[in-house]
Amino acid sequence: MTTPIGPDSNELLGEMLDMVGVAELAPQLERVRLRTGQVLHEPDAPMQHVYFPVSSLVSLLQVMRSGHATETAVIGNDGMLGAELMMGGGVTPNRAVVQCEGHAYRLGIELFTRLLDASPPMQQRVLAYARTLMVQTAQTAACNRHHALSQQLCRWLLLSLDRLPEDELRMTHETLANMLGVRRESVTLAASKLRDEGAITYSRGRIRVVDRKRLEVGACECYALVHSQCHGMGTQTPRVRLGRVSVFNRTEPAAPVVQIVRVSRPETATDGHRYAPDRRGSSGDRRRGAKRSEFGAAAQRERRLAADRRRRTVSVAFSERRGGHERRAQAATLRAGTVGQPAARTTAGG
Repeated sequence: MTTPIGPDSNELLGEMLDMVGVAELAPQLERVRLRTGQVLHEPDAPMQHVYFPVSSLVSLLQVMRSGHATETAVIGNDGMLGAELMMGGGVTPNRAVVQCEGHAYRLGIELFTRLLDASPPMQQRVLAYARTLMVQTAQTAACNRHHALSQQLCRWLLLSLDRLPEDELRMTHETLANMLGVRRESVTLAASKLRDEGAITYSRGRIRVVDRKRLEVGACECYALVHSQCHGMGTQTPRVRLGRVSVFNRTEPAAPVVQIVRVSRPETATDGHRYAPDRRGSSGDRRRGAKRSEFGAAAQRERRLAADRRRRTVSVAFSERRGGHERRAQAATLRAGTVGQPAARTTAGG
């Protein structure tokens, strides 16, 4: 089957062509070939291009300090790479890696920003897709925590198939294990079970879906939730007016600075009376000092109660402890008296 590689093969890009105009946007698009394992951008690094996959699949990975990475979202012919920049900041905390090779279209950041400035409907549509990525990321985190690996694998295969024009994935078990954050042996066992059930076939790094219904039965509820949410958000733009100011360079207005000036009371007022300056501080200061004193007293009471609780956990009664102290004191007194007295002489007759 021939894979379509036209710009309208990407759902989001096709809508943008209708909004901006084919004559204006199409000449600016650059078709590129993406290779498996290619890194499109690193975390906290400025992006140079936005990508619209057509027959390729791109994963967003959250990278740990140790070097381990876990997939949080997958991007295909339903959207674009770079929509998260609509939230501001200019950089993203994720690493974008090509998981399935294929074609994509890309635009420079500066050109894409100008197009957004000139088309508010385009801003709304890109922002709606950014919301779908947030939904997918949140549900992926919950799925990785609560569901079995076999369910996660079915969910991932279905989400990937929805974003590719074919029913075949060019991917190894090692790559799948890295994205799901598990061992390769675990992915091999889960994939073997699906193959035995007749849901998929795989050979030499190619996974082909034979029975999609079996995958849907084996997947958890996360796939249905993400699919419905993304499909609904893709056709409904949020009711937000961004204006014509570029959302990439948008900054929040600075909060007004409030300066508090303390004015001392004059000793002589206009009515002729004389007032002594208050050296003890304002009533607010006195209230704050009283509160601090109350807090300190409460903390001291809490410490005493805690000490009492610790003492109550001891099984020895207070009377027994007191008797022990008295016995030890008497023994010490006897020892002191014995040491201080000279030894008595004994006689045979006495």
